[in-house]
Amino acid sequence: YDIQGNEVIPCGTFEDVRPVHNGLAWVKQDGKWGVIKLSNPEQEITDDLIVQTENLTNSDIKSEWTCVTSLDFEYPVFSTSDKELQNFLNIAISEKILSYMETDTDYNLRIDGGFECDMSIDGYLSINGYISIHAEGGNGFYGYSCYTFFVDLQNRKILTLNELFSEPENVVYNEIATKT
Repeated sequence: YDIQGNEVIPCGTFEDVRPVHNGLAWVKQDGKWGVIKLSNPEQEITDDLIVQTENLTNSDIKSEWTCVTSLDFEYPVFSTSDKELQNFLNIAISEKILSYMETDTDYNLRIDGGFECDMSIDGYLSINGYISIHAEGGNGFYGYSCYTFFVDLQNRKILTLNELFSEPENVVYNEIATKT
């Protein structure tokens, strides 16, 4: 099935099928393994998406963070032949990550952090990261934030909990809280 729930390969066609990667899938038929190419263009959206790591610099910080004295922070920069997708990702993801860095303190701060991304589900991207905030020189610890968010690459949208789960948001939060 594709991400919209449409049947791509009828059930029973193959004995076993491995996840699709770059439009290719390993399949088993009559006891033998082979590779098939799926031609669904909607699944090709992540084929050439490259996520690179770049360091955030002081010039990347908005004016309300003028108290930041040093950064050791990695964030994702995207490359793809789909320029509209690339612009969406570079702007939306950067803004989302920067929003986790907001602080109202008057102290000089050092911020560090990083991220990991996962594109194992065709058409979706998940980004996990952390941000820690220290006083200048690393003396004192003001906080540590972890974040995870999901991006629907086809619809150019950062998904909310309501869009990921059928349960109400407060039920999801309560379930997460009981597991951590």
